[in-house]
Amino acid sequence: MYKNLLIAALTISLFCVLCVKLDIVDYDLGFNHEYREGLLSDRIEAVNKSQTFNLINVLYEDNVSYYVENQVAEGFGIVVDYINHKGGIANKKVSLQTIKVKYNDEQAYLAEIQNSCSKKDIAVCVAPYGSALIPSVRTLTHFSGVPLISPLTVKSEKLPKLDDDNFSSLFLPLNVWVSSYLKEIEGKNIKKLLIISPGSNTYGDIFSTALERYNNQNNSFEWLFRINYNGALDDDLEYQLKLHSRDYKFDAVFFAGKYKDFDVFKNILKQLQINIPIYTTDEILVQDIENDNYEYGLYVPFYEIRLNVDDEFKEYWLKNKGKDVDTGGMLAYMLLDLVKKGIELNNNLYDPVKLVDYVNQNVDEIYSNTKNYEINFVKNNSKNK
Repeated sequence: MYKNLLIAALTISLFCVLCVKLDIVDYDLGFNHEYREGLLSDRIEAVNKSQTFNLINVLYEDNVSYYVENQVAEGFGIVVDYINHKGGIANKKVSLQTIKVKYNDEQAYLAEIQNSCSKKDIAVCVAPYGSALIPSVRTLTHFSGVPLISPLTVKSEKLPKLDDDNFSSLFLPLNVWVSSYLKEIEGKNIKKLLIISPGSNTYGDIFSTALERYNNQNNSFEWLFRINYNGALDDDLEYQLKLHSRDYKFDAVFFAGKYKDFDVFKNILKQLQINIPIYTTDEILVQDIENDNYEYGLYVPFYEIRLNVDDEFKEYWLKNKGKDVDTGGMLAYMLLDLVKKGIELNNNLYDPVKLVDYVNQNVDEIYSNTKNYEINFVKNNSKNK
C-alpha cells in the first residue's frame, strides 16, 4: 500500500515539474489538494515525533565558480555543532545531511530532492543554490509539504503565487541589489547601458528584468538595451553586438552571465572594439576576480552579511575556522537561527506553514536595516565605494 502511494506521489510530482518546465499549465496543485494535505499532516506528525530535527542540504559538487556556496556548505557544519552544543532545536539534536550532486546534472539534483522529500521526518530542505532550479525544486517540496529555504537565490515575480508558499530566500533582495547598482552607475554618469543576459529563470535573467522594470518606472537611463543568449555564448550574440553597437554608442555593458562565459564575452568585445566598462552581478565571483586584466574597467559587487550574532558563536567559529565569520557562515547561521526561533515561538512544535511565514517576515526585517549588509564594487583590484 505504502509503495503504491509513494509511486503515485512521485508520478504526480514529476508531472508537475514537467508542466512547469514546458509551460504547459500554470503551476497549480489544487487538483490534488486533499492528497497534499495528507502528506503535510503526516510530515508534521513525523517531525514532531522524531528524536532528531532533520534537515537536508542539496548542492552541486565542485561548484568552484561560486565560492560563497562552498562557504555556506562549510558553515553549516560549524553552525549545527554550535546549535547542538546549545541544546539543539525544540530540545532535539539537529541532524544535517549534505547531499552532493554532479555539477550541472539537473535531473540527478531533482531526483535527490524528490527522494529526500519522500522521507516524512525531514523538517527543512536547504536548496537550491541556483535560481534556474527554483521552479522545479519548489514544485517538489511544496507538494511534499517541506519548507524550502535557499541561502543564495532570489525571489522572482515569475514564480506562481501559492496560498501557503513553502519557499524562503535568505539572500539580499533584488531591490537592494538594483539600488546599489544604480547608485554606482549613476555616480559614473552612465546614460546608455547595454544588458547581456542569459536564458530565462536564471539569476542573471531575473536580475536584468528587475533592472529593466526599475528603469521603466524611474527613467534612470537614456538608453537601456538588452540582448539575451541561451546556453554558451555563440556567433549569434557576436552578430547582435556588432549590429547594435553600430547604432548605439553605449557607455557601459551589464553582463549578467556566469564566470564560465566571461572570458569569451571579453574576447567578443575586444574583436568588435567595444571599449567600455563591464558591470556584472555577483554570480561572476571567484576568488581571483579582483586580478582580472580587463583594461576598460571591470566592476564586480562584493557583499558582506553582517548580523548581530552572539559573542559565544563568534568564539566558536574562530576556534574552528581560525578567522572571523564569513558571509557564507553568516547565511548558515541566519538560516538555522531563524528555524530555531520559529519553532520555539510555536511552543516547540513543528508547523511548516508557520515556520515559512516566520522566516520570510524576519528576512525582510533583517534587510530593511542597512547595517546588516554592505555591497562594495571592485574595479580590477581596487575597491570603489
